[in-house]
Order: sequence, then C-alpha cells, then structure tokens
Amino acid sequence: MQLAVLKTPSAILKMLEIGLTIIIISVSQGVNFFSFGSGPRTFFCGGVLVLALVVSCLLLATYLMGSAKDLQKTPFELMMNAVLAVLMMSAGAVTINTGIEFQHAPFKNNPADAINAAGSLAIINSVFYGIDTYFAKLNMD
Repeated sequence: MQLAVLKTPSAILKMLEIGLTIIIISVSQGVNFFSFGSGPRTFFCGGVLVLALVVSCLLLATYLMGSAKDLQKTPFELMMNAVLAVLMMSAGAVTINTGIEFQHAPFKNNPADAINAAGSLAIINSVFYGIDTYFAKLNMD
C-alpha cells in the first residue's frame, strides 16, 4: 500500500469528493421529510450519489494499491471525473430546486434548509470533480 500517494492533488480531491458525497447522503437520510423531489428526481440524484461514491472509492483504492500511474495513462479517470462533474452539478441544481419548492410547504419541521444544503454541497462537489478532471488531464499528458 502506497500511502505517499495520499499527498497528491488527485488523491486529496478524491478524499474530499468521497467525504462530501457521504455528507450529502447522510443529510438526505437523516432529515425527516427530506426529498430530492418526485420519483424520477429521487432516482437520478440517488444514482448520481451512489455512482460518485463507488467510482471515487475505487479510484482511490487503485491509487493506494500502486496503480495510479497506470490508471492515469488511460482516459478512464478523465472521463469519469468530467461526467461526474456534470452529473453532480445537475443533481445539486435539481435538489436546490426541490428545496425552493419546499420552502413554502406547510410542514411543521420543514426540510427546505437541509435540502438546499445538500444541493449546495453537491454543487461544491461538482467543482471538486471539475478540478480533478483538470489534474487527470495533466497526469494523462
């Protein structure tokens, strides 16, 4: 196991991406009446979060096993980061839109703030994926 790889920008970004994704999932599961929206919205946002968590964990594990240089020669990481940046931005926008709809709902414990927080974290996470895309491109060249 190569722990020195954890000091590289790509590994640091992977850890930030994983951490933010776990926080978003925790907020979505821990707040009463939390909703990403209708069925298709929930399916999309949940799918994006699970995809991001699985792919980022696998890429970080690949780094730790010493295959970072081999992986960075392929376009896989570049493409996954770019796709996840777009998907995470979309999921964040959808979630914030749902939070705005919930702000005027007559709930005793209105989840609008938690929904907006989760959406904002998803947008911040998309920025991390975008920066990670840049570093993946640098590593590929």
